[in-house]
Amino acid sequence: MKDFYRNISRKLFGDKERVSLDARVLTVTTFYAGIISISFSVISLALSLDFAHVLLIPAGLLFLLFYALARNAPYFHERLSWLAVPCMTLMLAVLAYLWTVNAGSQGGSQYYFFLVASAITVLLRGWAKFAVSLVLIAVVAGLIYLEHIHPEWIVGYTSEQQRFEDVLISFVLALFFFSVVMASITRNYEASYRKVESFRLHFSEDLAIAKQLQKRLYHSEDFDDIKQRYDLALKHIPSRELSGDLYELGEITRDAGAVLRIFLADARGHGINASLSAMLIKSEWANLNHEEMSPAQALSQLNQKFFEHYGDSVSFSAVIADLYESQLVFASAGHDLQYLLGAGDVRELASSGPPIGIVEEPGYEERSCDIDANDRLLLFTDALCEELDVSGRPVGTRWFLTPEHTGRRPSALMADKLIQDFARLRGRDPDELENTDDLTMIVVGHP
Repeated sequence: MKDFYRNISRKLFGDKERVSLDARVLTVTTFYAGIISISFSVISLALSLDFAHVLLIPAGLLFLLFYALARNAPYFHERLSWLAVPCMTLMLAVLAYLWTVNAGSQGGSQYYFFLVASAITVLLRGWAKFAVSLVLIAVVAGLIYLEHIHPEWIVGYTSEQQRFEDVLISFVLALFFFSVVMASITRNYEASYRKVESFRLHFSEDLAIAKQLQKRLYHSEDFDDIKQRYDLALKHIPSRELSGDLYELGEITRDAGAVLRIFLADARGHGINASLSAMLIKSEWANLNHEEMSPAQALSQLNQKFFEHYGDSVSFSAVIADLYESQLVFASAGHDLQYLLGAGDVRELASSGPPIGIVEEPGYEERSCDIDANDRLLLFTDALCEELDVSGRPVGTRWFLTPEHTGRRPSALMADKLIQDFARLRGRDPDELENTDDLTMIVVGHP
């Protein structure tokens, strides 16, 4: 029996898995409105209310025409409001007529106004919903007022038996119609919810796999060895499951000995798009042969690749820093101001050109400065200075350019203190920052 009803429902109103809620409610409303109008006319004739068929039979046929158009005419599938507005208007006209010829507020036609209000809520959007709702309110208020000042215009019942039969039939039909519409809405909602939940589960699984792949892509096999030779602290806090920040640390060989090269990039945007850009940056960086280049040369070559191959579809800020035994060589492409923190001073490391992928020949320059064992290089992405504090303003950089932060050693203590104070400024827990942008922070120096 259940399968039989499901097949009939699918043939009459369409498959709930494929038909939108608006379309299904409109077909249900017009179909049953037509059936009820014609049935009510027949019943009224049987009860000797021979006036009802004058309007109800043509209205019922018109409702069925609306149903046929909504169900079978592709032209109206994207223009349902073009059918819904005249359909609701016709319903109001029918109910207003029945109000005057069927005992007004004492008759059964009043129950159907609530059904019209329910249908308006589901079927119409924006100005159409507002306009038709105002018309509904005006019609009901006008009918009540008309009945009050001119009771003689309202045709009453000829007997108590007739009143009882009319109210009983109207109430039962109204409940039936309401239950059918609500059942249709419920079934469509359940079908839509199952689709959304299935998509969410698959999406979550895909994100989890992508997150693991991104972690492995960023992982450096000699990272632990680097931490043994340098005083290094790294904080990477994605704003979402995937990150648009990219970092890579590795030692390269120079005449002066081993050099720690740090590459930090921040892809434009957030979420999945930014993470895809970050992985593309990682691939191009790995194929660049950057170990043979200075920081400025590496940025220029990276910019040439992205400008020629990807246009403006991928752009990002980037920092390259080479940490020698007693010298730092630094170049930046559109990145925020970075800092070299000494025991008693702060040196600014500014960008020398636009983000990568913006212009063809940016002319990046590099800066070098002497360092000692007390200096710590602080590199970070813009979340550290652009997230909003508890007052709704960007936190800026002045809060961490103080002796309380710059004088801390080793690097891990400095990084922990920065994160703790950053969380305090934002009114958050350090373990639940809920940033709107990815945050990466690297603090490094010689042991």
